[in-house]
Amino acid sequence: MRRYVAAAVVAAAVAGAAAGTVQAEPAASGAQSGSTETESSFGCEATAVRGDALLMPAIPLVTANARSSECRAERASSDPLVPSFLPLTAATAAAETTIGENAGTPVFGASSRVTGLRAGDASSLPRRADWLSPSVTNVRVTRPGVGVLGLRSTVVLGLRDAIAQALAARGEATGDILTVEAVETRAIASCDGTAPSYAGTSQVTGVRVLGREVALQPRVTQRVPLAEATTIVPSTLDPSLVTVDGVRATDPAQRAAVQADLATLAPIAIPETAGLVRLTSGVQVRTASSLTQEGLRAELSISGQKVLQLTVGEAVVRTSGRPCQASPKSVAEASLQCTDRPLVLIDVLARKGRVRLFGAADESLVGRRVDILFAGRSRVARAKVRRDGTFRTTAPLPPPDVR
Repeated sequence: MRRYVAAAVVAAAVAGAAAGTVQAEPAASGAQSGSTETESSFGCEATAVRGDALLMPAIPLVTANARSSECRAERASSDPLVPSFLPLTAATAAAETTIGENAGTPVFGASSRVTGLRAGDASSLPRRADWLSPSVTNVRVTRPGVGVLGLRSTVVLGLRDAIAQALAARGEATGDILTVEAVETRAIASCDGTAPSYAGTSQVTGVRVLGREVALQPRVTQRVPLAEATTIVPSTLDPSLVTVDGVRATDPAQRAAVQADLATLAPIAIPETAGLVRLTSGVQVRTASSLTQEGLRAELSISGQKVLQLTVGEAVVRTSGRPCQASPKSVAEASLQCTDRPLVLIDVLARKGRVRLFGAADESLVGRRVDILFAGRSRVARAKVRRDGTFRTTAPLPPPDVR
């Protein structure tokens, strides 16, 4: 079989025109029989604001290159930003992804900028009465007996709507819960030698909670008083807003009975309503192949229930594969690197009375046909060089005495 390490005649594109004769030789040991090259690239993505309220899922607002696995230059903006489904506005909101260069090295970037953010209008929050315990808003009352038998009855008064009206009349918190002058984020990725390098920065200015400036640290939890504690005298409630066993009183007699029930109740203590605003700035999430730089996270909760959650400014850079390393050599390149010949046979394998031949050729021979000569004399096979520089063909099995 070793004599199949033969000569090869490179046929020119014109049929039958021989361009010359070259000697084929075995590939160097260790040549691979298949390519190991994998797709490698840098990715980038930017989001100006990501928010969710109550039971809504997180929704990104103003994004750049969000649907691409590879980094591309893109810019998006909204001046102003006024989403209909979230309680926030911003004077400007922009997201951008870029591809640049530093000293000849490509630099992939993502950035965002938001100014004049106003979020969580206190007047648009759920009613204060909706945060009260059912033990406060649903009260069991025993009514005196009537008629000959004088049987007493027990009913449940639903006071939530009547209390809500009374509290609204006393005034509740108004205005924006959170305001921010500006948030800027930036993340970049490039190659540092053969390894990817990531960096990120963020800047947040002018943070206020209910108009009060907050000295922003990496993490701050701010208590937000939405309404002071108060007391309600039940007899002052509107009986038309009270339900009896789930049904509102509609006629004068029913309302009179409700009014009498309310007069028997003790004053209702309404605790202070306060929310918690949790602010986290400059969050940076790193993995082996990505960096996410955030500007400001803000979360508002009342009575332990999340009302609004925002991420203001998010920049992401990432890599897939090994984009900072030279591409692995192709089969043809690896097979030819230890010889000055333009053709080599990589593998010779006997199968079912014939010989399978696998070889590699110089890139200048791509698309041409090569002749495989036995012992440098007779042609036993022909093959066309593929685009990847390899060729495959079969030839008759040589006599046993020369295998």
